[in-house]
Amino acid sequence: MTGAATDVAIDSREAEFELTTKQILAFASIILGVFLAFLDIQIVASSIGPLSVALGATIEEVAWIQSAYLIAEVIVIPLAAWLTAALSTRYLFLIAITGFTVMSLACASAWDLPSMIAFRLIQGATGGLMIPILMAAVYIIFPPSKQPIALAVAGFVTMFSAISGPVVGGWITELLSWHWLFLINVPVGMLVAVGVFLFVDFDKPDFSSLKRVDAWGILLIILFLGSGEFVLKEGTKYDWFESDIIFQLTIIALCSFALLIYRELSINDPVVNLRLFRDQNFAIGCVLSFTSGIVQFGSIYLLPAILATIRNFNSLQIGNAMFVMGVFMAVGMIVATIAARKVDVRIVMMAGLVIAAGGIWVDADLTNEVGGAQLILGQAMRGFGLALVMLTVTNVTIGGLAEEDVRNGSGLYNLMRNLGGAVGLAIITWLIQVRQDLHYHRISETLTTGNLSLDAVRGLPVPEMRLEEKLPSLDRTQTALVEMVTGMAEREALVMAYNDVWIVMTAFIVLSAVFVPFVRKPAENASPVAAH
Repeated sequence: MTGAATDVAIDSREAEFELTTKQILAFASIILGVFLAFLDIQIVASSIGPLSVALGATIEEVAWIQSAYLIAEVIVIPLAAWLTAALSTRYLFLIAITGFTVMSLACASAWDLPSMIAFRLIQGATGGLMIPILMAAVYIIFPPSKQPIALAVAGFVTMFSAISGPVVGGWITELLSWHWLFLINVPVGMLVAVGVFLFVDFDKPDFSSLKRVDAWGILLIILFLGSGEFVLKEGTKYDWFESDIIFQLTIIALCSFALLIYRELSINDPVVNLRLFRDQNFAIGCVLSFTSGIVQFGSIYLLPAILATIRNFNSLQIGNAMFVMGVFMAVGMIVATIAARKVDVRIVMMAGLVIAAGGIWVDADLTNEVGGAQLILGQAMRGFGLALVMLTVTNVTIGGLAEEDVRNGSGLYNLMRNLGGAVGLAIITWLIQVRQDLHYHRISETLTTGNLSLDAVRGLPVPEMRLEEKLPSLDRTQTALVEMVTGMAEREALVMAYNDVWIVMTAFIVLSAVFVPFVRKPAENASPVAAH
């Protein structure tokens, strides 16, 4: 399309557009459904302890309640575009929110850990189908002049819901019971289902596409993402490639990934359109989405872990402490929406990366007394910076695609963010283990019976070889002192390991900033319709 024709298309769409009450309610219904889907990614994060007791499982086993949801969600996200084209947004979203609501009720009724994990798998799959629809809806429903505001609302919902998961989970667990982590979804899910059925009607199903199903592509996606997620989640636990199962699943993931790329690039109707990565902005945007996912999901995991292990905070205290990040995300979304209209989007993007990196670096010097005001600055900067990054990156990545590519692009974009979270959590878990052991051994090497005194060891850092092995033949008083010092050393080594992880996360953000200068400045009034 020539420049003149593009302008005519944009002007025509702007002139014809009139936001109706039905469209507002349709968009609100989709937003509310996606809010639930993102909320449930992390809603159990601060409630692992109560769930462990209730289900009679260890903390490590209960962590699969969260992992099962994430694995299923990641697998279905790239399939959402194909299913939306086949079934339409209305019917796919209706199926997804209904399944999500029913599975929420099932999770609340789970009688043991295996049943809970099974229900969470299905819940994650239905939640994952909803996520890409929201971003696609922004560019399909709204004309270019209205997209920044709609995108800000959508971006805030997705980011704030993920951040507020541990907050809401903590409040619910402390004030009610763990069952309400899932029961809270039921009335809201029913409301969303009614809203979607009545108001969402901006595309039609194409059932004929079901006959052209890319079955091999779907199978390869399941093998690649399912195996890859398991490896990332359980790699540290099984000592990575020392384990046959981790080694075998890694081979399966790599082979299926290679075959998936070949398959999707060699057929006319791929289930995932990998050709979108030929677009420079889309490719860079997905990279930035990946690194932002590392920071976003990493922060959500790391801060509750610090507060629970170092300060013994309960679920409610952890939730309250993390509320700051959500508040500053809201502020960042407002600022980003205004700034993106007046300033080069690349400048806003770079500013967000710098601020987010600063917010991570601030928390790289935490102590064993972490809490209260010490947590405000880092969270505020991370929340504000990530909001600037995610809003501008989303606009640059999805906003320049052709209308027929928006759904596929939205799925890939969201997939990259979730994969970033999965990779980030695997790296974080491994780093904590390795660095904690290293710091503990360094601390233990400095301690002897000659310097073992309360004054000498007060406030020490933590880990693996016990100090008792270094200090034999002690009387009862000395033994008690050694046990106390061991606990202090373990605690402090853990604090130091957490600080190391913050530094590594800062490096990820700094490295991702290298790609920003290569982002092509979006054409003024660019939109999916105008892209071709």
